Amino acid sequence: MDHAIRAFARVLRRYPAAKLEIWGNGDQKIELQKLVQELGITGNVMFMGWTENAGRVLRRATASIVVSKYEGFSLSLQEAQVHGLPVVSYKFRYGAKAMICNGVNGYLVPTANIEELADAMIKILKYPMRTRLMGMIASTNRILFSKRRVYKCWERLIVSVSSR
Repeated sequence: MDHAIRAFARVLRRYPAAKLEIWGNGDQKIELQKLVQELGITGNVMFMGWTENAGRVLRRATASIVVSKYEGFSLSLQEAQVHGLPVVSYKFRYGAKAMICNGVNGYLVPTANIEELADAMIKILKYPMRTRLMGMIASTNRILFSKRRVYKCWERLIVSVSSR
């Protein structure tokens, strides 16, 4: 998460009124709060904690940022897309590359490249119409990863394995 905060500090040079909400809890919270203070961006970064209603949070967001260095199938990325948000993500193996088409429904940036992460975040703010369109396109992934479709894939796999 420190990469997202560092990238966001760069975004603020261009968009000083921008806000970054960090949701969830973790053992790095105190370190991240210190980083926010060191960068002088405490008025723009909010640590929101845990929520029982992720949908409400996502419906009022502009985009979602995923800075995992590795992850399987990212549930937070999928939830963001289902709620019509483009996702800015590191290009880690598997999940992100399977769910994000760079420049179409989000942005993929090289892992640990804070400058490119900031550039992608700036594009989200600079081009609001494109951002909304990317979010609409992202929401179509709800069909690709629907319960029914996933169930059918699992069913085919189980049938093919059991018939051997």
